[in-house]
Amino acid sequence: MDIVDFGVGPEFIKISASAILGGIAFKVVERFLNAKSFVDEHTALRAELREELDNVRDEVVRLRKEVDEWRERYYQQVALTSTLQVELSNLRHEMNEHRNRLSSEFVIPDDRFNDHED
Repeated sequence: MDIVDFGVGPEFIKISASAILGGIAFKVVERFLNAKSFVDEHTALRAELREELDNVRDEVVRLRKEVDEWRERYYQQVALTSTLQVELSNLRHEMNEHRNRLSSEFVIPDDRFNDHED
């Protein structure tokens, strides 16, 4: 039995072989291009992630500076509050001394000089 017996001539075989080889070559080229595209997509994604990471790092640096500024303000406020509390204590002590001196000289009702917190 020959190929010619089936009604298939050499032209058909050449065309079929060309089509098969062309399909294979197309798939190889397509796979190569897809692989390159895949790599390009991942490269672009990595670049985007690196840029986002750099932005986050910059934001962290900015926030740390801001926290340091607020911490410094807090410590200044604590120091000021402590100073004012000491001054208030000294003024109360001085007021009590004046009250005691005045009460020994004059009879003054004590409730006028008591600390009232309204």
